[in-house]
Amino acid sequence: MPPLLSPNVLLLGNSADPEFDPVVTFLRGSVPHARIQEAADLPAARHGRPVGAPLPDVVVVCQSWSDQFSSAEIRELLAWLPLARIICCYGAWCDSDGRTREHWPLAVRVAAVDGPNLLSAELAEFQRAKASSARSPVKIHRADDPVPAQRPLLPWTASRTEIYQSRFPVSAMSNRPIEGLRIGVLSPDRAWRQMMERFLMTSGGVISHVGEDHSGDTHQTTLLYDADPADPPQIAELIDLKTRSHDLFVVAAIGFPRVDLDERLRRAGADATWAKLSPLTQLIERLQPHYHPQPGR
Repeated sequence: MPPLLSPNVLLLGNSADPEFDPVVTFLRGSVPHARIQEAADLPAARHGRPVGAPLPDVVVVCQSWSDQFSSAEIRELLAWLPLARIICCYGAWCDSDGRTREHWPLAVRVAAVDGPNLLSAELAEFQRAKASSARSPVKIHRADDPVPAQRPLLPWTASRTEIYQSRFPVSAMSNRPIEGLRIGVLSPDRAWRQMMERFLMTSGGVISHVGEDHSGDTHQTTLLYDADPADPPQIAELIDLKTRSHDLFVVAAIGFPRVDLDERLRRAGADATWAKLSPLTQLIERLQPHYHPQPGR
């Protein structure tokens, strides 16, 4: 991102925690180092700012545990930076906070594994707005002006429905992105298996039914494997699957994303992992590197 179009970013929390590696890596690769201020908490951030330094445009929070940031501290942050875009990337220990706590506005919370996607959208919107402002500081919109193609960013007060519609747009899967891909779904949870099969078929996939003996369509090239819980039997089964067919591309579905779990599953033979609560578009992205469309499609 060009420096003139880069936001000033405040990175709060323990950015060295491996759980937040994807977020921190993306941030440092997208924003110049000089524009990123890091602090363990809000008091350190406010007291550590040089005199006259510009206020942060974007705040990225790495939340490792539920009460790491108090309600008072969060209210102080929101009052201090009412115009800043705030993204609270939470770790595995904070998954239930949306039900058990009301510290952060729901619209700013996102699982750490999904943080780079939301952060990318925020930075793109900031860059677009900055470039538009530089071209035309004052613009009066007419009634016949075209509607912007980008969706507006969510306000802090957004409802659960608005958040869902923004992060899981209906049109995302309308172009059948894996047309013709032969894929099986292996899971002891019949309801979840059938739900995923329907989704993959809607996206253009051809379902290969996998039996309890792991037999199935001999032309099957891809497998969505339910590795939740990732206990020793599940790991052993995954190793056996890859031993039987080295060419089988396996995406392991997990309940709670963790760096150590991702590494264990990859060592066992998984080619990619996907968290069940992550956007379905991310599952398609995991399948895309292995998908080769048939000629004419």
